[in-house]
Amino acid sequence: MLRFLESWERLLPPVVLHSILEHVIMPKLTAAVESWDPRREKVPVHVWVHPWLPTLGQRIETLCHSLRYKLSSVLHVWQAHDASSYAVLSPWKGVFDPASWEDLIVRYIIPKLKMALQEFQINPTNQKFDQFNWVMIWASAVLVHHMVHMLEVDFFSKWQQVLYHWLCSPNPDFNEITNCYKGWRGLFPPELLANERIRMLLMAGLEMMNQAAEGVELVQPGALENVGYLRATEKRQFDAAQQASQYPAYHPVPGAAMGDMSFKESIQAYAANQGLLFMPRVNKSYNGMSVYEFGTVSICIDSVKRLLYAPLQEGAERWSSVSLTQLLEMNRVARR
Repeated sequence: MLRFLESWERLLPPVVLHSILEHVIMPKLTAAVESWDPRREKVPVHVWVHPWLPTLGQRIETLCHSLRYKLSSVLHVWQAHDASSYAVLSPWKGVFDPASWEDLIVRYIIPKLKMALQEFQINPTNQKFDQFNWVMIWASAVLVHHMVHMLEVDFFSKWQQVLYHWLCSPNPDFNEITNCYKGWRGLFPPELLANERIRMLLMAGLEMMNQAAEGVELVQPGALENVGYLRATEKRQFDAAQQASQYPAYHPVPGAAMGDMSFKESIQAYAANQGLLFMPRVNKSYNGMSVYEFGTVSICIDSVKRLLYAPLQEGAERWSSVSLTQLLEMNRVARR
């Protein structure tokens, strides 16, 4: 029928097409939606409704009202481990009006996802990711500000505490901790990694790792006196990253706008802004300078001359002065 209407659409008078849609198509689709049982049907409803979206126009809202009611009737008993609800619900994100979509998500989905995160245990020695993955599945369906708030409260608070205690343990294995950090970061989908707050929460963990590797005494996450410090650090680092990205470094980022931002901190902030890992390589040095990971490239920072050095070829004995643009290109080549 859809192919028939598409073939005749340009030839049929609008009043005839309108009559067919109102008196033939809509009654049948409405009856089919009303008889659809999400608990028993094996074919998702969007498979046979979505093809009609361009033809029905605003008439689709009549069907959406019935669909929201039917979905609500089953979502109240849904559990986070059941991925079938995502398969049924997510195709309607761009079809339901934004307010109705948010109401469904806030009422039925977020409480179950929060429960999964609250029950989720972070254990580096025997980590199980099931509950975390249940939540990440919904990253593209849940409005980002709801997802970010939920992760900040119910995941990152625990994650930073575990990282803090691991770093404070006797002789922590920094290579193992770095690999663990990279693993966690890789579990976040692109739409969350693109969020500034998520990047800041991940950076808070990376900053702890940098401080521990450099022998700086750590402040336990969550301490009331640390809240202001974290917020100030976040703003300072991202302001620096925005300015650093405008300059071809090894030239210094203008210090007048940076306040107490050091050259090393500006490089760290730039790396974070590019989504690259930046941290010290423990017990590694070159010409008396500490070696850092800048993504996949090892670098040294000469804070006095405000220059960066890196081996232009893997295993090269002599390191050369490089710009941030060169470092980004070296990382791109390494990922190919």
